[in-house]
Amino acid sequence: MIVNGTLRGEIGMNVVGFAGPCYPAWMYTPDTLRAARALLNWTREELARRSGLSPQLVQKIEDGKSKRPAHETVKKIIGAFLSAGVEFIEPGEPLPPGGAGVRLKEAPPDMKGGE
Repeated sequence: MIVNGTLRGEIGMNVVGFAGPCYPAWMYTPDTLRAARALLNWTREELARRSGLSPQLVQKIEDGKSKRPAHETVKKIIGAFLSAGVEFIEPGEPLPPGGAGVRLKEAPPDMKGGE
């Protein structure tokens, strides 16, 4: 799981990059990226703007047409999501075990209840 921008647990062979943050392949699958974007209610254009990438590149990655995105591209996309409060959930976490996923660090104000 990613907590405060730090990957908890072991990093296996499916890691992108060599310097700076390294993100395992399960974090940037098309499904995981689309789920994170949907969780924030962002358009592809919004993700592109916040990550400093082109909307066309974001679409190519989300559509699975970019099998091995560049390390810098992955850092920008994951960084935008982490800055917005998205947590990436490693496959097998939390219990009971499940697949990779995303969630918000905190519930949005309209979902906290009470007010």
